[in-house]
Amino acid sequence: MAEITRIVCDACGLSSSIRAGEPVRLTLDVGSGAFGVNLDVHNSARCINRAVKAAVEKHFNGTSPA
Repeated sequence: MAEITRIVCDACGLSSSIRAGEPVRLTLDVGSGAFGVNLDVHNSARCINRAVKAAVEKHFNGTSPA
């Protein structure tokens, strides 16, 4: 039996968007390797902003200031 794999957007959860198409891989690197994450997002400002905001909040949530 064939297995179908779909990539879903990390921001909106959809695999395909009429306006933005299929999700693409976005690599976010902050600083000199201190923080890096790969995101699958639609090529739209809305999805990119949501995914980056969620990734940064998740990374820094609960950490104490230095």
